[in-house]
Amino acid sequence: LPIFFLYNRNSSIQNLFVNDGKAGEDVAAWYLQGNLKLGRLSVLAGARLEQTSVSATGPITDTRYPTTQPELRFSGKVSAKSSYSDVFPGLHLRYEVARDTLVRASVTEGIGRPSFSDLMPITTSDPARNSITQNNAGLKPQHSKGYDVSIEHYLKPVGVFSVGLFLKEISDYIDRKSTR
Repeated sequence: LPIFFLYNRNSSIQNLFVNDGKAGEDVAAWYLQGNLKLGRLSVLAGARLEQTSVSATGPITDTRYPTTQPELRFSGKVSAKSSYSDVFPGLHLRYEVARDTLVRASVTEGIGRPSFSDLMPITTSDPARNSITQNNAGLKPQHSKGYDVSIEHYLKPVGVFSVGLFLKEISDYIDRKSTR
């Protein structure tokens, strides 16, 4: 079987450099929550505060050098750090319309963090095109606001009939852009 697998030195060295990146996140979080019961109405409210620190290292590709010289073309690294804070409030209401029927409503906020591959500052220098391309280690997360309402009727002895509506609003959507 060795005849089917030929060692390609340039490709192997290129893969070593191009795939040698890392990214990490440290997230510290604090929570505050309260619950109130007023007859048939239950109110659960709270907030989560997060402090996120990001550190990332990625390879540099210098296209002035050919792929036949991988030690020069892929020999650099760049590191970057960023941080951000967010507050995520939430409000959940539960109202008992009748003994077996509930109405629920909630408003929440959340995030979708960027992928590690988007945070790694992978850099390509291309003097022929007069360009430098780099992923952004300072990407902030996508934010969402969620609105949910449902009505549930519990059937005897087992089962539930439920209808719900929801709306998610996403902002700060992560997208790729090119500037010159």
